[in-house]
Amino acid sequence: MATQKAVITGKETVNPNVATLLRTNRYRNAVYWDDGPKSIVIREKEHSVIPERPSDSWHTVDAYTTRLDQISYKYYFSYAYWWVIAYANHIDNPLIPLPIGAVIRVPDLVALETAGYFA
Repeated sequence: MATQKAVITGKETVNPNVATLLRTNRYRNAVYWDDGPKSIVIREKEHSVIPERPSDSWHTVDAYTTRLDQISYKYYFSYAYWWVIAYANHIDNPLIPLPIGAVIRVPDLVALETAGYFA
């Protein structure tokens, strides 16, 4: 019995919803595979592009802030920017709780916006 290869009809494209997304949305500059109604994200922005700045904060993980969303809320008053902290600290799996006592960098969002990071 012969196996059949899947036919790939789509192509890589920029996010088709870029105009409707907030400038700080992590999927704004993602690469999509455009396959009509089944388009999906295939690559996000590289997380190594958040440079360290003097205005960044440093956070020591405690019992109340073991998750990135909790740290995001503490510094940015929003849970939505957990991914900025993950990218800045090269955290590939944000679902694993951070160890108590770990020190992580919390980027300055205003400096990132000024530098055009969210463009």
